[in-house]
Amino acid sequence: MENFNIELFDYQGNKTTVDIGNLDDIYLIQMLVFSGDETLIVVHNDGSVEYFDSSSTRHEDYFDRYYIVYMPNRKNLLANDNWLNREDSYGMW
Repeated sequence: MENFNIELFDYQGNKTTVDIGNLDDIYLIQMLVFSGDETLIVVHNDGSVEYFDSSSTRHEDYFDRYYIVYMPNRKNLLANDNWLNREDSYGMW
């Protein structure tokens, strides 16, 4: 399988594209939204963890929400066109 790219949004709707690697090597992908900025946590099968943040200018972290994006054989928002085509961090909710 090829590497997978995900678009993250900051509170203003600006996009940041991140390469999360090969889905076959991923155990879990979690999304946290702080002050409207999406932050992705990728847990690999080998136990390593990567963090991706849509913003480098956030001064305060107000927790908005948390949800699982991908967990093999359980949940896969990566196959959900509505989620993939969202326009901001609040678009699905």
